[in-house]
Amino acid sequence: HAAVHPGLSEAALSSPRASSLTGSKSSGMAARALLLVSLQALAAEGAKPLVSMDIVYDTFDLMSGAFTDAWTKAKAGVDGMLAKLPTDDLKKHFHTTVTANIPPEHMKQLDTALAEATARSVQVKALAGELAESVYEPANKAAVAAIDQFETLLPKYRGLIPKSLGNLVLFAVYMLIVLYLVFKVASFVFRTAWSIFCCFCCCGCCRGSKKEAAPAKKGKSEKGKATNAPAAKAESKAAGKKK
Repeated sequence: HAAVHPGLSEAALSSPRASSLTGSKSSGMAARALLLVSLQALAAEGAKPLVSMDIVYDTFDLMSGAFTDAWTKAKAGVDGMLAKLPTDDLKKHFHTTVTANIPPEHMKQLDTALAEATARSVQVKALAGELAESVYEPANKAAVAAIDQFETLLPKYRGLIPKSLGNLVLFAVYMLIVLYLVFKVASFVFRTAWSIFCCFCCCGCCRGSKKEAAPAKKGKSEKGKATNAPAAKAESKAAGKKK
């Protein structure tokens, strides 16, 4: 303070007013520092995800858990019903009546066909997994690149879309639904306002034109009667002369 204000004495600097000014300045600087730190923390955190695949995963877990519980209860009931049935006798009867009448060569062919079908199903599942992975990886990379570009253009929305293909698709579907609902509401409001405008303005103009047209029709009808009256009189006179 002595360097900034060389004319001030030590008594003036040590006065209560000077100390209050110094305290207010220090508190203001502390508030500014706290605000800057909070803004930097918010910028570092970024935006929270609007929607994510966690909703889908949680919903799937909920549905699968409910299905598993229902299946367990149903299976317990079915097992209890089957335990009361003579399954051993039925197996023996089926073996004696059906399986015993099939030649051994046909049974071998049946076993071979079942083994081949099982092996082919395993191969098909593995091939489908490879194809899905080969298609998903490039699509996921493209989705992550698109999200990175979006965050580069709009840094304040960094972290709004989690970086994966499923999250990008879910975000796009969510935004389309929101835009559709906004469009429907806006169109409803516009149609309602337009109908009210037409009701008060257009109908009022139509009523005014009808009121103006009614006296004109009356004037025309009176003129027609006035012009037809002399003609009728002349025709009556001509008819009297002929008689």
